[in-house]
Amino acid sequence: MGDVVGGDKLTYDEYLDILMRSGKNVRGWFEMCYFETALEFAGQVEKINKDNICFKRIYVCGMFMDGECFNVNEFVASNDGYCLIVPEVIAYISKKMDIANDFNGVIVDTYKKTQYVPLLEIIGCHRSGTREGLDCIMEAADEMIKDEKFREVLYAYLLLPATQQKLQTQRLYEKVKRLPIFPIRTRSGVEYVPYSKDIYTHDNKVSDNDFKILETKILKYESAQAIIGPNDRINELSQEVYEARYQNNLIAYIRSNRDVKEKAFYVLNEYKNNLTNFRRCHITLKGMISEIPMEFISGSYQTGIWINDYTK
Repeated sequence: MGDVVGGDKLTYDEYLDILMRSGKNVRGWFEMCYFETALEFAGQVEKINKDNICFKRIYVCGMFMDGECFNVNEFVASNDGYCLIVPEVIAYISKKMDIANDFNGVIVDTYKKTQYVPLLEIIGCHRSGTREGLDCIMEAADEMIKDEKFREVLYAYLLLPATQQKLQTQRLYEKVKRLPIFPIRTRSGVEYVPYSKDIYTHDNKVSDNDFKILETKILKYESAQAIIGPNDRINELSQEVYEARYQNNLIAYIRSNRDVKEKAFYVLNEYKNNLTNFRRCHITLKGMISEIPMEFISGSYQTGIWINDYTK
């Protein structure tokens, strides 16, 4: 009687009366599994709340003592497809967007109910694939990436050891790197972009045309590094790296196919507006003097003339 809700308040006669009135209300196949040998259970989930799972139907398989097996009608999941267990990030997305067509099956709502996942697997639900999950995240990311809770469950999912192993074995890191989920510090706030090799870390610099600075207050360096996989690196933006990149860009601009006048204006503007970095390139620029366009008295621009030749 102690196992029945309110049973401790029943008299013995009341308890017997309940047994007599409900004695025939049994599930025959469950009764059969009790008296014989149960082999397998599966079920079609109707709904889940924080305390219980409600099944629309349950499939049972068992064996009689003589070795003959029995079962109920063949189990069919919702909509004649699979019941799918999805990562928490996908379950969260499903609450905000319609993603029913993104998966070949019916998604079981397990958001904040992951304690039921082992049971759902036992009764026949299947885990969704990592690749289709990443496709779903790609579709949702642009719209949801500024949602702090979405980022929390997303980063947690990508950093799970089980997820990392699947990304490695299924060669999915390239797919992950295309997700616009990496927070970049800019003068106007935080932007979220796919991974690229010009992403660096720095304590106080902001992104410019040459460098993207990872906002580690949102995504820690160690986490970002794990997410992009072992074949790429996010490096610290040292002064040496900064100066080398500036010089390389300056050289590339001068040697590009742009109009000579455009090149001349670019070099002059860098001299006026970025003098500190420009001066650090003076040795390199001195060796390129014949490649830098110059304006003549006539107003025309020309390269390939040394200053010494021009001043003779």
